[in-house]
Amino acid sequence: MSLTVLDVIQALGFPEKACVALTGGGGKTTLLGVLGRAFTSLGRPVLLTTTTKVQRPFPVAVDWFVEEDDPGKLEREVLSKWTPGTLGMAVGGPFGGHKWAGVSPGWVDGFFSQIEEGVILNEADGALRLPIKAPADHEPVIPETTTHVIPVVGLSVLGAPLDETHAFRPRLIAERTGLAMGSPITKTAVSRLIVDPRGITKGAPGLAEIIPFLNQADTPELAAAGVDIGREILSLSDRIESVLVGRLKPVPLFRFFQNKIG
Repeated sequence: MSLTVLDVIQALGFPEKACVALTGGGGKTTLLGVLGRAFTSLGRPVLLTTTTKVQRPFPVAVDWFVEEDDPGKLEREVLSKWTPGTLGMAVGGPFGGHKWAGVSPGWVDGFFSQIEEGVILNEADGALRLPIKAPADHEPVIPETTTHVIPVVGLSVLGAPLDETHAFRPRLIAERTGLAMGSPITKTAVSRLIVDPRGITKGAPGLAEIIPFLNQADTPELAAAGVDIGREILSLSDRIESVLVGRLKPVPLFRFFQNKIG
């Protein structure tokens, strides 16, 4: 049965105060907007931010926006706009010609300690708009106060060769999964990349809930492949208890699996 994003939020039991980090590739920015609008529809204040860098203009419409290099001023401005049911965004200054610099993980931790309710949605990783990636040593940038980590993979990559055209840092993916460079990307490789401690959940705080999202299930075949990957993830990991399979466009739809996939 297909679920809406509000169904998923209810099923996962998100608390009134949450800090969510999105990692991996294959739709993080779109998911950021989908989750942001869903949480504001529930009356919660929501902050979109990044601990890396984001493109500008940002493709998600927000109610308010703060760009500020000074961390103290940034916090004060964001707190002044922190209103139930609003979606805002906070970044540092411009970075190059087409990006904004992000905030530090310490800034996210400090802001999280100042609020009593609401949701921080943090894009903690970059993937050059490719559907799959492996993190370098400095990635992903996940704050200590993160309560949920959502690693994202685009299912459209299945069957494509493991190379720089289809994957970000393919040699690191090969190291993490055992897949040879140039070989077709398999369901098992995706599962391993998610559960490997050096993969796209690297650096997740010990108490954070990890919820993989297998995106781009745009055909029955890809949706079935997503179920197979979800089953394998749950069998390989003692920590991961929930998996999402779905799509974000044209309308977000999800399947939600917990503990065991039947």
